[in-house]
Amino acid sequence: MDSAKIGTLAMKVNLWASLGYGLTLFLIPDMFCDMIEAEKVNTAWLRTIGAALLGTNVVGCWLWLKTPSIDMGKVQFVTA
Repeated sequence: MDSAKIGTLAMKVNLWASLGYGLTLFLIPDMFCDMIEAEKVNTAWLRTIGAALLGTNVVGCWLWLKTPSIDMGKVQFVTA
């Protein structure tokens, strides 16, 4: 397996994992607290982490998969 295929596979895995995890934290943080048996004292920080995952990992991976030759510096700028 060449490095381009490995990179594409890694980006796809990261995209889908970050999308699922980010949406869970952003939309239903209470369910996440139940799942890990944590207290539901303040779930706002979980929503923030979910939004950060969606804004950085998901958008960054999507941009790279859309144009694999894109300069990663541009991806970092757009998702920062």
